[in-house]
Amino acid sequence: MRVIERGYQGWLLAFERTHEIGPQDLWDFAQAHANGIIAGVIDMIELEFPDCPMEDRYFRIGVNPEGIVMPIAFDLENETGGRK
Repeated sequence: MRVIERGYQGWLLAFERTHEIGPQDLWDFAQAHANGIIAGVIDMIELEFPDCPMEDRYFRIGVNPEGIVMPIAFDLENETGGRK
């Protein structure tokens, strides 16, 4: 499974890495992210699963509740962007 891992600290992107992972790797990810949050290196982690549909694509955890917001879908075909 392909995953893009992003760590944030105070709304700033601290790192971004792309991985191919299996189910056994999820525990290692969780442990590393928990350690980063405890150490104050990051306050939020985002995992993006680019091969999943948009409603299942993002998973966010952390201690920054303002940053842990689910993406909102926009219907771009019907969006005029201010144009008529």
